[in-house]
Amino acid sequence: MKDFSFIYRLADRFHANKVLRFLFLKPYRKYKYHVSLYKKKAFHERAHTVLTLFYEALEDIDCLCWLDFGTLIGAVRENGFIAHDDDIDVGMFLKDRPKNLEKHLARHGFKRSRHIMVDDGQEALEETYTLQGVSIDIFYFHLSEYGNKMYCYEFVTDPDRLPREFMDEVGGFWTMKDTFPYQGFSNHSFLGLTVKIPSNYDEHLKAHYGNYMEPDSDWDSFFKAQNTALMKDKIGMLKWE
Repeated sequence: MKDFSFIYRLADRFHANKVLRFLFLKPYRKYKYHVSLYKKKAFHERAHTVLTLFYEALEDIDCLCWLDFGTLIGAVRENGFIAHDDDIDVGMFLKDRPKNLEKHLARHGFKRSRHIMVDDGQEALEETYTLQGVSIDIFYFHLSEYGNKMYCYEFVTDPDRLPREFMDEVGGFWTMKDTFPYQGFSNHSFLGLTVKIPSNYDEHLKAHYGNYMEPDSDWDSFFKAQNTALMKDKIGMLKWE
């Protein structure tokens, strides 16, 4: 299976050198375009298989995991993956994350390809695992003090800046806190799998997307999310594996 992470490591090395950046920019953009096409094709061919293997792996460690964000939309709106998606989104509670999760998933063939964290991952953490060219993003949630809300974090760059230059200047990503109403979880049948989803999935999705029943191929959390607070003082640190 193809591994594209090296192209991003090359970009990290070359971007500060104007000559190398100029020489590298055109093939880099072309390569990124082909990576995007490959990822989307691989995703729609293999997402169901990879999600099945992911849930089978989690059965061994009894870890609560639920579908969220775009994958949740697909599950409740289309009973499938939405057409413009290219990864799987799931949620877990950070306090329940098994310490051996990375090693356990590795034994089932999943490789952690990157992670982003704030405060050494004690407060904010997002992990990406890959298998067969398909990425699974794990968003880690917390419960609010009164237990009626839950929240997680996303990581973004300034949309008016080049991502690499922005990250060099601030030292990483800006952090966005997404807050959702919480009422526990329910079982849901999805493509032959029994998965967990928020019991109040309609309220949950409307809090973030508004009218999620209307497809939006140009969705961007930075501009459109309705339950998000931007936290520029919390810098998410990226690490490629």
